Amino acid sequence: MARGPMAAAMVGKTIGRRIEEDQIPVYVERFGSRVEEIFVTATELKHQFKERFNDLPTGAIGLHGYFMRLSQGLKQLMAGNRKFALSYISRDDIAALTKEAADISGQVFYIRARQEIHIFKEESKNSIVKDGFFTIDELVEMVPKVLLHGIESRLLVSS
Repeated sequence: MARGPMAAAMVGKTIGRRIEEDQIPVYVERFGSRVEEIFVTATELKHQFKERFNDLPTGAIGLHGYFMRLSQGLKQLMAGNRKFALSYISRDDIAALTKEAADISGQVFYIRARQEIHIFKEESKNSIVKDGFFTIDELVEMVPKVLLHGIESRLLVSS
C-alpha cells in the first residue's frame, strides 16, 4: 500500500477516535458529529453492511472513501478519452512513470524527474538526459531527432 491509502486510513482512524472522545476537530466538526455525517461513503456502507456497519473501523471507512475518489477520478480520465469501461483500455492508453514500471509493463515510454525522457524499442534504446529541466524548444528539437529516430508512429506517418 502506498502513502495515499495509508494516510486515508490513518486519518479515518484518528477522526474515529476523536468522535469517540467527543473531541472533534473544528475543521471536521462543520460536517457533523457522527461517523455517518463526517465520512462521505458512510451512508453507502451503512446500507450495504446494515447492523454490521458499527463494527467497521473508521480507518477502513476512510480507506474506502479514498478508493472511491480514486475510482471516480479514473472514470473521469477514461471518459475524457472516450473509454467508458475498463474493457476498452489498452496498453496504448497507459504510460509507465518509472523505469521499473516500464520494464514490468513492457511500456515503451517513460519520463523520470523531468530530466530524462526515454522511448524504448526492442532493437534500440533512445534516450535524452539532461542535468536540470528541459525547455520546450529543446524538446521540440530533440524528441524527433533522438527519441523517435527509427521508430514508426501512427501519429508521424501521414496517410
